[in-house]
Amino acid sequence: RRDILSMVTHMGLMGHFVGDASMPYHGTADYDGWDSGHGGIHGFYESECVSELSADLLARVEARAKKISRPLKPLSTVEQMKRISVDSHAELSRLEKLDRVLEKSKVEPGAEGGPVHKTKARRLSAARMAPVFEPLILGELARSAAALAALWDQIYEKAGRPALEHYRS
Repeated sequence: RRDILSMVTHMGLMGHFVGDASMPYHGTADYDGWDSGHGGIHGFYESECVSELSADLLARVEARAKKISRPLKPLSTVEQMKRISVDSHAELSRLEKLDRVLEKSKVEPGAEGGPVHKTKARRLSAARMAPVFEPLILGELARSAAALAALWDQIYEKAGRPALEHYRS
């Protein structure tokens, strides 16, 4: 039972990291868009806009993920994460073009060595931008879901294909 709990814990942690790798800004030094004038993009794109998408998003992500072919030979976790990150990073310029910044974000030094003051980029509302970002978001989520399923299959295999129907936690 402890091995199964460990396996499930690792599967959950992997889900978080695979999801992070699919966000175009995650793999850059400009993690939240402050250097490019898109400050606050992370929460806006990844949370606010996703929350505005239709309730059938999960079903659409699953359907699209099932169409993504898995490699004949499973990739290692590191190779899979690198692939997701590289593919995601390739979409960064597209995301920046779609992000209709009305006023660029600002980073101002604090007075007399005080804390830095950040003003997020001013944008159209998440409700208006969600449909614009939707194809990109859908593709990223599907790519991550397919990769995560492949990684979970590998974890399950390495754990010896334990019988899970009797496990309760």
